[in-house]
Amino acid sequence: MASINHRDLPVGGRYGVNVIVLFLVAALMPVPLLAATGQNLTSAIGGGTAGGDIRYRFEFVDQNNSLDNAKASTLRTRLGYRTPDIAGGAAFLEFEDVRVVGGEDYNSTANGKTAYSVVADPEVTEVNQAYVELKGAVNSRIRVGRERIILDDARFVGNVGWRQNEQTFDGLSFMDEAMSGLAIHYAYVHNVNTVTGTDVGMETHLMNIHYDRGPVQFTAYAYLIDFNHSPLDSTKTIGVRTTWAEPLQRLNGKMNYSLEYARQTPYDKGDSRIGADYILGEAQAVFTDSSIKVGYEVLGADDYSGFETPLATKHAFNGWADLFTDTPRDGLKDLYVTAGIHPVGAYSFMAVYHMFSAQRGGADYGNEYDILLAQHMTDRLTLMANYAHYQANTFGVDTEKAWLTGELTF
Repeated sequence: MASINHRDLPVGGRYGVNVIVLFLVAALMPVPLLAATGQNLTSAIGGGTAGGDIRYRFEFVDQNNSLDNAKASTLRTRLGYRTPDIAGGAAFLEFEDVRVVGGEDYNSTANGKTAYSVVADPEVTEVNQAYVELKGAVNSRIRVGRERIILDDARFVGNVGWRQNEQTFDGLSFMDEAMSGLAIHYAYVHNVNTVTGTDVGMETHLMNIHYDRGPVQFTAYAYLIDFNHSPLDSTKTIGVRTTWAEPLQRLNGKMNYSLEYARQTPYDKGDSRIGADYILGEAQAVFTDSSIKVGYEVLGADDYSGFETPLATKHAFNGWADLFTDTPRDGLKDLYVTAGIHPVGAYSFMAVYHMFSAQRGGADYGNEYDILLAQHMTDRLTLMANYAHYQANTFGVDTEKAWLTGELTF
């Protein structure tokens, strides 16, 4: 379903000033509304909602090249506050801080330690989200400011929640769910706050329409991405997606299916050589405490860069070792199998196997297996261990990655 869920601000910079002004407006907007309803500002602020999370992670990277092994020990802290809804308006502010704990033996992309393998978790202190929200008719709203945006399964637009520094978007968004089963989402984005702490200016339109009709769901989308500083990379992606479920009554389970197709072409000043297709097919059997999924994904080739997903949560796709965050020139075919054991007591387990090859020419890129073990200590505390092993053939290098993560929400 299309949805929008609940950084280092450049001092004096264009985007930092915009966000600060927006939040000042948000803070001042409720004043006349409070007077009209007979409330006072102090009680309104006291009626808001505060929350946050703390996440520690140790990440290890070993690659078969000249780079030193990376060891990244980082702690992320988030604190947020949402004002109460007052006469159809509210505001939200969230800070995020990422600190290195102990040694800094990794290339964060910002610390200059290029002798090490990359772990894209630089130290930052920033405004992660800051927006004004106005509610209209039933189940509709407009937001202005900086926010987290996740559309569908985050394959094309997401928050890159795996990394310590979250990806968020500056602009305006509209969501309408007034009609039963129909969700309409539009966002205009003028800046992306990336996981590496850099700003990417753009003039982008994100449109997503989702219709839920019982066991069958349909989605149509158009993502028009216009980069300010690299206009040749600007793309227009138009696609459709459908998912449906069928019961497995004798086995006390169900089958989930997904089919998706998209076409990517140049947008505005985008290079005329851009022209690639995206294809996805998945079948998943889900039982009471386990599941198994088989999927086939194709990111097509063109004569420019291959089918790209610059705003996606890429870590969730094409292997956790992150060898394919940029699509190869000859495209990518990913045949994968996922098996999961859902919470047995406080534990859950997942294993994934990928076979990668070129969409054009059929070269064997390599294969990868990924493993996850999580312990859900409480509803708010989770411990997790992950491992990824990419075995290269004609693309990249042999890569091993391991993570230990602990996260507490409050």
